[in-house]
Amino acid sequence: MPYTDQAALIERFGLAELLAIADRDGDDAVDAGVVSQAIADADAEIDAYLGARFTVPLADPVPPLVGRLAADLARYRLQDDNPLDEVAARYRRAVDTLRELANGSAQLPLAGAGSGELAIATAAPGRRFTRDSLAAF
Repeated sequence: MPYTDQAALIERFGLAELLAIADRDGDDAVDAGVVSQAIADADAEIDAYLGARFTVPLADPVPPLVGRLAADLARYRLQDDNPLDEVAARYRRAVDTLRELANGSAQLPLAGAGSGELAIATAAPGRRFTRDSLAAF
């Protein structure tokens, strides 16, 4: 399941922008295949970072943060070789966020994950000395 889709890109960035960057054949329609490829590339990049810490692909529902990051990455990919400064800056911030999530300095709230804290389980052998066994000496 992709982390974003064409409708989300239109909602976030507007149809006019998506037409400007994803109408490769000039027919005044967004080329769905081009958008799908950019989204697949964005998803692969997200999974490459988050796979170090989480099971990927992330399960549905996609956390809103990941959806936003996917949109920024896909938008950057659609800009070809000459992205606008704002688009490039958002891409760099998205990658920085992915690095923070991967190294644990930022938290990714996942559905059903409780408080987001890790549970630590320990095991040890039984106590060798107790109050009663020491009193015998």
